[in-house]
Amino acid sequence: MLLDPAASYAWLGAGDCHYLQGDWAEAATLFRRAAEIEPRNAQAWRYLSDALLAQGKGNAAEDAILAAIAADPGQRTSWAKLALMRRSAGIPLRPLRLQRGVTVTLGTDGKHEAAVDKKLLAPDAGGDFAFQLALGLAEIEADKRTGADKKPPFEQTLGAWQAAFLMFTEAGEAAAKSPDNASAKSQARSLRDPALRQLQAMARDGQLEPAILILMFRQSYRPALEQWVAANPGGVRAFIDRYGIQP
Repeated sequence: MLLDPAASYAWLGAGDCHYLQGDWAEAATLFRRAAEIEPRNAQAWRYLSDALLAQGKGNAAEDAILAAIAADPGQRTSWAKLALMRRSAGIPLRPLRLQRGVTVTLGTDGKHEAAVDKKLLAPDAGGDFAFQLALGLAEIEADKRTGADKKPPFEQTLGAWQAAFLMFTEAGEAAAKSPDNASAKSQARSLRDPALRQLQAMARDGQLEPAILILMFRQSYRPALEQWVAANPGGVRAFIDRYGIQP
């Protein structure tokens, strides 16, 4: 710590020593300093949450664990701790449990191919097959762009999901105008996967951007995450409070 005061993990290690000895207050001070030095250090925020919780400071502990999620939404340990806190408070989080139903590959011939999970061809799959196919085609279209038209990873993903929901909705509206086999067409227009239905609702709410950043985070999305967090102070808490969902 003396040689390099900006080494956050040194402060984190020192805080851990105090934490293991039951010196929660000093541990919290050191963990907070580590988080101040490196705000992206989700572990520092998580350890700070533990030290605050040990002191009975529940609200501050939740603030810290939400900061850990904002620093790196991909760390499941942070989500598990938040879920435990919310469950203890009587407001449990529901897991999204999103599973991809389409695989996009690039062949040796340079051509993309979208393969949809065959399980989605089952009669009770509703419109899930059509949506996953639309998502795969939208991802291919985004990946094919080059030069100035090539978008950053997060923008590609967001654009693909937006396009897929739009294509799915437009196809459903077109089918609804046809009188033939109206009942079957109505079933085919409905998403069955609870995760897809939830994301569809978020898209309708104008919340697809934070949904992808918070619930489907990848490190390649980090520039977009930091920009969104800076533009939406408290946005992570607000999103989680609004939907009560974890990845």
